[in-house]
Amino acid sequence: MKGKRRNQQQNRHCQHSFQSPAAAKAEDHHRRRAAVPKGHIAVYLLGGDDHQQQRFVVPISYVNHPMFGELLDMAEAEFGFNHPMGALTLPCDEDSFLHLISSPVLIRSVNR
Repeated sequence: MKGKRRNQQQNRHCQHSFQSPAAAKAEDHHRRRAAVPKGHIAVYLLGGDDHQQQRFVVPISYVNHPMFGELLDMAEAEFGFNHPMGALTLPCDEDSFLHLISSPVLIRSVNR
């Protein structure tokens, strides 16, 4: 009888328990990753030899710059407007993108 009662208590505990630590950590990672500060936009890069996606958060004002516009045109030509990932994905490797967004020309023009 004690064994049966103990199993019932364990089952009840399992039904009312919260997420496992691993699930909570994964959800927290997703929530932080999804957060984009006001005035910014998340872009994903799909380029390089390994075609591994990189995520960057950049000021939305970059989108209006002609240098960034070229990347947007390339993205439209390569992916169209219905990219399966559902996010702004640019056909660019990380090194080229970092070079672009750290360009003094881009920075000066958007900080005016």
